[in-house]
Amino acid sequence: MKQKKILFYSNVPTPYQIDFLSELSIKNDVQAFFLWEKVENLSWNSSGEKFVRVFKYGATQREKREVLEAIKDFSPDFIIIGGYRLPLVLRILKYCRKNRVRSSFWLEKPLPSKFIKGFFKKIYWIFFLPRVDVVFGIGKEAVICYKKYCKLIFNLPYSINIDKYQFQKINNKTNPIHFIFVGQLIKRKGIVELLKAFANIPNHLAVLSIFGEGELLQLVNDYSMKYSNIEYHGFLQPEKLTEVYSKNDVFILPSKHDGWAVVVCEAMACGLPIIGSQKTGAINEFIIDGENGFICAATEESITNSILKYVNSPELIQAHGKMNRHSIERSLASSVNAASFVNKFISNVEDE
Repeated sequence: MKQKKILFYSNVPTPYQIDFLSELSIKNDVQAFFLWEKVENLSWNSSGEKFVRVFKYGATQREKREVLEAIKDFSPDFIIIGGYRLPLVLRILKYCRKNRVRSSFWLEKPLPSKFIKGFFKKIYWIFFLPRVDVVFGIGKEAVICYKKYCKLIFNLPYSINIDKYQFQKINNKTNPIHFIFVGQLIKRKGIVELLKAFANIPNHLAVLSIFGEGELLQLVNDYSMKYSNIEYHGFLQPEKLTEVYSKNDVFILPSKHDGWAVVVCEAMACGLPIIGSQKTGAINEFIIDGENGFICAATEESITNSILKYVNSPELIQAHGKMNRHSIERSLASSVNAASFVNKFISNVEDE
């Protein structure tokens, strides 16, 4: 089979995108064009992959030409676009039509919106989504959201290289149970309610370790100074988080909204059970309440109740964690499986 030239176009490089693109590059000529290096509250290290190019885009005419000329020079067979509101999307889609290049969007479920904003979002979808050959929805909820606006849609979650994650069995766990939160320290992640929940749990029963950065850093520090069972460890790069996951017992993410939340998949790959809210894409994709984790609302009472289920029944930790590791291995949240799916799709459409 002839090697395909695949271009990925998005805002900033993320570790899980790089995992997926690295797998995709094994059988294809892949280039990843990113407009900026970083976003607020996420300090991931720059990728050293040869296929990654960061433009430091500032919307000047020269910078616009630079991006468009780079796309033209690469001359891709297939373009994956990581958002319909990115700069230059219309011009890229025009290039695709003119040069008969297959195109796609790769989209998370959107944040909830009030009536006016929601109305304009749908106008965007009506305008943009039919202009590509396929939409890849990041999780089944994204597929449901976008399916009536596009020609073709498939579920393609953000994925990780699960070989990077240690699967550590937990034997005869006793209190205290060690819980871990990884994410931005912002209200949307439910961090305020999580802190309040742990403040009311006795120290000898449960400990919370928090990793991340964001606008609520001072609040997190205040709680960690006041309560000995709440520990703040700062921001860690993904390669260092692997070891940290495996040293804890339960992952917890009580978000008020998360389009996907790849940290859930990372924790599952390390064999951790999950506590999370139904407002999170990856939770709804993989977690069945009581079977491999517990579903909570983003409220102090609901979070506390879910925590105590593992505190009172620690034997569930190993069983749920083992199930989660096996689930990720079989799913499209494994970068090997995701790349295989996209390879097959591109091969099929090229044969049409």
